[in-house]
Amino acid sequence: MKSKFKLLNQEEKKDPLNAAPNWMVTFGDMVTLILTFFVLLLSFAKVDANKFEIATSSLRGVLGALENQKIPFFRDAQKPQVYDLLNQKPGAKRVRELNQKMEAMGMQNDVSVTGTENGVTIRMGDRVLFDVGKTKILDSAKPILDILAESLENDAERILVSGHTDNIPIHTEKFPSNWELSSTRAVEVVRYLIDYNGIDPRILVAAGYGEYSPLMPNNSPENRQINRRVEFEVTWK
Repeated sequence: MKSKFKLLNQEEKKDPLNAAPNWMVTFGDMVTLILTFFVLLLSFAKVDANKFEIATSSLRGVLGALENQKIPFFRDAQKPQVYDLLNQKPGAKRVRELNQKMEAMGMQNDVSVTGTENGVTIRMGDRVLFDVGKTKILDSAKPILDILAESLENDAERILVSGHTDNIPIHTEKFPSNWELSSTRAVEVVRYLIDYNGIDPRILVAAGYGEYSPLMPNNSPENRQINRRVEFEVTWK
């Protein structure tokens, strides 16, 4: 009897808290990491109900969950939800208003206003702003720039004005290449926005891309006309 009591005491000292085996700790860590990984994937994804069900079924099989166990999340989803991020941006209404104003002026074929995730891109054909090979802003273009400035000045955090040309070389005393022509045009637009519209110079940037950022292949007069443009890349506050 005494020896049996000593044996029990030895077993208790060997495992006094009756703790789980060491492999259970590793297994618990692994399950937690897998769960965290799937939660992270879910936070970045647009959820397709069918694919989500397939994924959760596989996960349940790996973790040994009951076959008929149901996940309460997204159980009523019939199809993935598509969100229009543009319409959630504060500048979406301004984009629509600008397009309407360009249409009212008959400029919808020469000025395009497109919303982006963080702002808006405005493209103006060079024939609207300048004579061929020139950098002086046409008087007829100034009302258009005034409308753009009025619409952008309160919402814009940054305005990049960039000049673009086609691939036909220009060799003049003032403009040895398309680089000089495109950059000078961008600078002229920036100066007009500052001098005549009071846009904060700190949010304006002028850049010249020359012929190296075309929208279309330079293989026809129509495409070259599209490539000759001034762009406004606006980032909203």
